[in-house]
Amino acid sequence: GKFMLSGAQFNPVLVSQFRGAHLLLVEDDAINQQVAREMLENYGIKVTVAENGEEAIAALKDAQFDGILMDMQMPVMDGLSAARAMRNDPKYSKIPIIALTANVMVSELNEVMAAGMNDHIGKPIDPDRLVMTLAKWVHPARTSGGRAARDGATRPVAPGAAAIPNM
Repeated sequence: GKFMLSGAQFNPVLVSQFRGAHLLLVEDDAINQQVAREMLENYGIKVTVAENGEEAIAALKDAQFDGILMDMQMPVMDGLSAARAMRNDPKYSKIPIIALTANVMVSELNEVMAAGMNDHIGKPIDPDRLVMTLAKWVHPARTSGGRAARDGATRPVAPGAAAIPNM
């Protein structure tokens, strides 16, 4: 029920689970890009935007991502085709892919899952649902030698504690 999700966007424990993540937002609509980017950046997430599935696949070759938010209906290559292509490449078989879809019919949700996506979020994006879904699937690297540490997305070191250098 909707009441169980209420307030998730304000839950610091949930938000802390994915703060510092780098997400690939795959969305062709400029307004939807802006709304989603602002929402994600407010949670401390680094966002890279691709306008279609083909651009998303190219972006994966250029950077490491902790997860992908994928629109379904886009020109050039739609979300289902992009997800299938990603899942067919062993390098991208484990990255969480979350569908962004206005379609909520069971048959369409089954297609999303059959294409290898992990979950879905309806449009317009509900901030509580977004937080719950990201907390479930997106877990940025937090090791001293990990990507998040290299990108400066680490937690502050407590006063008096020695920082561990990257190896």
